[in-house]
Amino acid sequence: MPSRLSLVSAAALSAMLSLGLAPALFAQDGDAPGDGDVTDVKPAGTMVWKLGDQVMSYITTSSEVDTIRIGSVAVYPIEGEGGPAKMGLEIGGFESIEGGGSLFIYAEFDKDPAKDAVITLAQYQADPGNPPIWTNDGTQTDPVTVYFETWQFDGKTGKIAGRFVGDLCKAADWEAQPDPNDCVAIEGSFESEIFSGL
Repeated sequence: MPSRLSLVSAAALSAMLSLGLAPALFAQDGDAPGDGDVTDVKPAGTMVWKLGDQVMSYITTSSEVDTIRIGSVAVYPIEGEGGPAKMGLEIGGFESIEGGGSLFIYAEFDKDPAKDAVITLAQYQADPGNPPIWTNDGTQTDPVTVYFETWQFDGKTGKIAGRFVGDLCKAADWEAQPDPNDCVAIEGSFESEIFSGL
């Protein structure tokens, strides 16, 4: 699972700031610039999807962290272990600008995710910070597949759109393995601005 600041989206940071939690987060994250001031949180796109029969309408977000605009849809370098350098792609949506439930899909790619992306993780959480979670790391019966329809990225910003389908399986908490007998189908689409991750 990626471990960069881009995993903590603009909406999640905004919610933590409102609860007074973000300073502690940044105190533990050596990759964070400055003191981690989050401002100008705004929608960056949409994610419409189904969890079983339940239809969800989520948003993607962006914000300023110090002077850098980040987003819940982001591209960032992955530190390799002797092999060729790869890029990470995070596609994240939230119930609202304040946060709430979240769905994140992570992928790795070499040059163009529309051609060579490998989905490494998909996770849904109805209540952030509280289990259970619904997850798929590619080992479930029906891994999550993403079909990219638009991919434009200049190294800092761009646009992305696509659709996804697969299964998520229930895990009791972050440390537990997902239960292969308790899975639900997901499918949906997304269209968003995309930003460079920190």
